Amino acid sequence: MTACPFCSEPIEAGAAKCPHCGETLVERPRQAPEDLSQVFSWMFEDPQWVLKLVIGTACMLFSCLLLPMLAVTGYKLRIARQQARAPGTTPMPEWDDPGTLVLDGLRALVSFLSLASLLFLGLGLLVGVGVLLDLASAGQVGPFTAIFGVAAYAGVIGGSLGITVLVPAIELELIETRSFFASLHVRSLWRRVATRPGDYLLLFIYHVVTNMIGGALAFLLYAPVTWAMYTQGALLGRYLAQQRAKDAALGLVE
Repeated sequence: MTACPFCSEPIEAGAAKCPHCGETLVERPRQAPEDLSQVFSWMFEDPQWVLKLVIGTACMLFSCLLLPMLAVTGYKLRIARQQARAPGTTPMPEWDDPGTLVLDGLRALVSFLSLASLLFLGLGLLVGVGVLLDLASAGQVGPFTAIFGVAAYAGVIGGSLGITVLVPAIELELIETRSFFASLHVRSLWRRVATRPGDYLLLFIYHVVTNMIGGALAFLLYAPVTWAMYTQGALLGRYLAQQRAKDAALGLVE
C-alpha cells in the first residue's frame, strides 16, 4: 500500500487511478520546454483530443445549467494538476468522475464569488457612508453621496481590473490548496504575484491571449473557448512546476 499524492488516502502500489479522489496516477511524461508558449499546441498531442474537446464544448454549450460549467472548470484544474506533477505529460486526463470535477469547479466558483462579494460589499458601505454624512449634515442626499459614489465607481473599475490580474494566482492557489476561499488567501496570493513578477506577468499575458483567441472564435460552437480553458490549465500547471523548480534551485523548499 502507498498514499495518493493528491488526497493522501491509502491506495494499491502501482494503481493507475486513485479510487478516492479520482486523480490519474500513471501517465506518459516527457521533457517539457521552459517556454510556456509551447503549451498552445499541447492539447493536439493527445490521440483523443477531438473527443475530449467535444465533451468540454458540450459542457460549455449547456453552461446555463451550471453543473456542466462547473465540470469543465474542474477539468481545467485537473489538467493543471497533471502538468504541475509532470510537465509535458500526455495524454490529457480522462473525462471521468464527474462528481469530483463538479466539486472542483464549485470551489473555483465560490472562491471568485466570495472575492467579488467582498469588493461590492465594501463599495456599498462606502456609498452608505456618504449618504449618512449627507443625512447627518443636511437631512437629505447631497455632495457627500456624490463624492463617495464617484469613489465607489472608481473602486468598481479598479477592483475589477485587480481581480482580473489575480485570476491566475487564485487558480494556482486552488490547484494547490483545493480551498473554497482560495481568493481570500491574501498573503499567499501576494507571494505568487510578487516573488517573481516577470514570470507572473508572462503567465498573465498568456492567460489573456488564450481568452482573446477563444473569445474571438467563440462562434465556432464554443470549441475555441474549450481549447482556451484546456490550454490555461496546462499553462497553470507548467508554471507551477517551473516555480517549484526555481524555488528548489534556490533552496527555498525542502
